[in-house]
Amino acid sequence: MLLQLIIKFKQQFNKTSIFSNLLLIFLLLLPSTIQIPIPNGQVGRAEVECGQEEIEVVFLTEDLFQGRVFVVGHSNETGCSSRDIGKKSTSIIVKKDNCGVVTIRSQNPPGLFVNVKIMISFHEEFITKIDRGYEISCFYMEAAKTVTFPISVEPNTLQPFTEFAEMPRCRYEVVDPTTQEPVSVVSVGNKLLHKWTCESTATDLWCMVVHSCFVEDGSGTEFQILTDEGCAIDRYLLDNLEYGPGPLQAQKEAHAFKFADRVVVNFQCSIRLDIRDGECPVNLIFKSIKQLFF
Repeated sequence: MLLQLIIKFKQQFNKTSIFSNLLLIFLLLLPSTIQIPIPNGQVGRAEVECGQEEIEVVFLTEDLFQGRVFVVGHSNETGCSSRDIGKKSTSIIVKKDNCGVVTIRSQNPPGLFVNVKIMISFHEEFITKIDRGYEISCFYMEAAKTVTFPISVEPNTLQPFTEFAEMPRCRYEVVDPTTQEPVSVVSVGNKLLHKWTCESTATDLWCMVVHSCFVEDGSGTEFQILTDEGCAIDRYLLDNLEYGPGPLQAQKEAHAFKFADRVVVNFQCSIRLDIRDGECPVNLIFKSIKQLFF
């Protein structure tokens, strides 16, 4: 139909050949300029993993990704951009000490915020209307709960996005020093090994302090054997703890004891986990004690 109209116009204006040729070129180019298709787009929400030394952000895309992902304000710096192309996903890994990543210590709630601004761009060089930006916060908290707050971000705007790091899992055991097997029935004077262990995928991120230890006779009577600072109260019952051999481990040998006219002795301790800032304070204290006495 369009071709018939072009021929009809050309026959009608055959006396003005320049005008008719220009009209023909315009009509032939018209269909290709009616609509510019959007080549790609993001699917769902960004996935964030808060690691010990780095933050990883993963995006899913509608089509094969041919653009780039970069840290806002640092797109041309080494390690601050990624061209992970040729598949329907892309990602970027940013070191926590690079690319202008900001670290802020929080008092309430206690922990550490690590903030970075990320942009996913579907063009190799330019920012377009389908690109998306995220302001990502990884929060390493001094608590035993992990919560995730995902948020969708409008094009070319930056919104908060917080991911909570996994907390260590801790346990307290009383074992036989020779077999390393947990004990439940012993005699007064038997040698025991008290062990405190916290398991984490990022052990170098935390400092552990064992404190506020009590023994209880099964009927409500309690006796404190470690202070709130983790120091021994009666070194005959339980001496100052030895931290190690692992980063989140403490242990101490002691002899079994009991309350008069009681069979049951229950042990209970608290463990505090702090964000590491240099060497752990408790290690420095006990190093000084060893140097002083040994």
